[in-house]
Amino acid sequence: RASREHGRRRHSNCEPASTASASKPHNHQETMAKVVVLALAALCSTASAFVAPTNGPVAVAPSRTTALRPALVEPTTRRLATVMKEPPPQEESLAKELARRAAELRAEAAALETSMAAERQASVDRDLDAFFKEADANADGKVTLDELRAALRQRFVEDAATPRASRKAEAMLGDTKNVADVFDALDANADGALERDEFVSIEAFRERLEDRFRESEKVSAVEEKATKAAKYEMVLRQRLDQFEAIANSTDAKARAVAALAYLLPALDALPFAGVPGVPGTAGTGHPVVDALLAGAVSATVLFRALPFSGVFALLALNGLANDPTASRLARFAARHAVVLDLVAVVLLPLGALVAPTPLPGTALEAVVLVSALLAVLNGSNADFFPGSGRFAKKLVDDFDAAVMKGIEAATAAESSLEITERLEDWLRKKLEEASSPSSEEDDADTKQ
Repeated sequence: RASREHGRRRHSNCEPASTASASKPHNHQETMAKVVVLALAALCSTASAFVAPTNGPVAVAPSRTTALRPALVEPTTRRLATVMKEPPPQEESLAKELARRAAELRAEAAALETSMAAERQASVDRDLDAFFKEADANADGKVTLDELRAALRQRFVEDAATPRASRKAEAMLGDTKNVADVFDALDANADGALERDEFVSIEAFRERLEDRFRESEKVSAVEEKATKAAKYEMVLRQRLDQFEAIANSTDAKARAVAALAYLLPALDALPFAGVPGVPGTAGTGHPVVDALLAGAVSATVLFRALPFSGVFALLALNGLANDPTASRLARFAARHAVVLDLVAVVLLPLGALVAPTPLPGTALEAVVLVSALLAVLNGSNADFFPGSGRFAKKLVDDFDAAVMKGIEAATAAESSLEITERLEDWLRKKLEEASSPSSEEDDADTKQ
C-alpha cells in the first residue's frame, strides 16, 4: 500500500515518464528499497511486543518509518499487552478454587492440633491422677515427704528400665536433701503436704530432681576443692613448721656435732701454727696456747696415719651439710669447716712457700677455735667472719630455700596422688559393673 501511494504521488506531481526516466534512471530501485525498509520496520516493531520487558527503554535509530509507527505498530502492541495481562477465565476460577481449598485445609489442621492438644492434656491429667493416688498411701488426699520419697524410689529405682538408670536414680535420691528441696518448692501453702493442685507429673519430678542433683554436685565439687586446698595448706604448714623446728634446734646433740665438724680444719692447720712437737714449727710463745695445741699432736698423728682420712672426713662433712633432718647449726658448721679446711690445705702451703711464718696458721686455728666455742657454748653460728662465715651462711640459706620448695612439691604430688587413687577406685567399680551386665543396652552404656 505504501508503494502504491508513492506511485500515485509520483505520477501526479512529477514530469512525464520519459523525462523522469531520463533524469532519474534508478527511481524503480529506490522505490523497492523503501518498500523493503518499511516492511522490515513494521516487522521489527510488531515482534517487540512479544519480547520480555527490559530494565530501560531500548534506543532505536531514527528513520523514515517513524511517522508510520503510531498507525501500524502501537495498536497491535496494545492489543497484545491487554491479552497477556488478562488471565483466562479458566485460570481465574482455578485460583479461586485452590485458595478455598487451602483455607479449608488450614482450618482442618487447626482443629486437629486443638484436638491433639486436648488429648495430650487429658492423658497428662490421667497420669497425674494415677501417680497422685499411688503416692498417697493413706488416701487422705495429701502426699507427705516420706510418701513422695517412697513413690519416687518405686518409680525411678525399682521400676527402672535398666540397671544404669536405676543407679543414676539411686544417686539422685541418695541425698535426701534433693527430694526435700523439690518438695518445699512445690508446697505453695507450706503446710507440709502436697495437694492435688500442687502435684506435678512424674517427668516433672524427674527434671526437678536432675536439676537439683546437678546443682548439688556443683556445690559439692566447689566445697571439695576448698577442702582440698585447706588440707593442702594445713599439711604444707605442718611440714614447714616441722622443718623449721628441726633446723632451729640448738640442743646438746646439735652443739656436739657442730663442734666435731671443726676438728678437720683444726688438724689440717696444726702443722702451720708453730705447735711444739710438730716438725718444722717453733711454737707460739704462749705456754697455755702451746699446751692446748700440743695435746692435739697425738690426734693429728693418728688422723694422718689413716689412709684417705681427709677424703672420708670431707665426704662426711658434705653429707652432714646436705642433710635436711640435721639442725641448721650443724649444717652451718659442716659447710664452714669445709671452707676452712680448703684454706688450710691449699692456701697455707702456698703461703709457707712464699713466707714461712706461723701467723697464717695460728690465725686459722683461732678462727676454728672461736667457731667451735660459739657452737658449743652459745649454740650460734660464726657467720660474722668476712669471707668464710658469710659464704657458708649463704650456702645454708640456699639449701633451706631448696628444701622448702621440695616440701611444697612433695605435698602437691601427694594431693595429686590422692585424686589418682580416687579415679582408680571409680574405674575399678565401673569394670566390675561391666563384667556382669544385665542387658545388651546396659552392656553398651557401661562399655562406653
